[in-house]
Amino acid sequence: MNQKPLPKQQQPLDYVLSVFALSVGAVVWLIVFTFPDFYFFNPLDAPTALRRVALTLSTIGWISQATVPAILILLYASGRRGAIKWLWFGALLWPATLLFSQVTNYMENEAWFGNYLTDYPVFGFTDIALPLVLMYLWTRLRTLPRE
Repeated sequence: MNQKPLPKQQQPLDYVLSVFALSVGAVVWLIVFTFPDFYFFNPLDAPTALRRVALTLSTIGWISQATVPAILILLYASGRRGAIKWLWFGALLWPATLLFSQVTNYMENEAWFGNYLTDYPVFGFTDIALPLVLMYLWTRLRTLPRE
């Protein structure tokens, strides 16, 4: 009688990482849908080419933050250990493009819009805390031996 071998059981760390990835992805998308005016706009409506570029990059950045880290961590947890080497990119693209957008806005309008962090503290999670946690996770997971 030929029986299929049982699938390899997920390790406890992989299980925790899967739950973490799904939770983080869900939370980020909930924040995005809670503040649609902050995230959903036409970057090409900006008055200058530099602002259009900055806003297009920041749009790519938040979409990346909402999807890429969760996918990479899920891939890692499913046994594709090499996926973790790109987590730094998924973690830093949004804050880097957001900073670039703020700098270009300041250069053109001499106005800083960082006060949104005090008006809406939840953005401290997406803009500061989550990238730091993901970078910490990346530094820890990339040093683990690959199976």
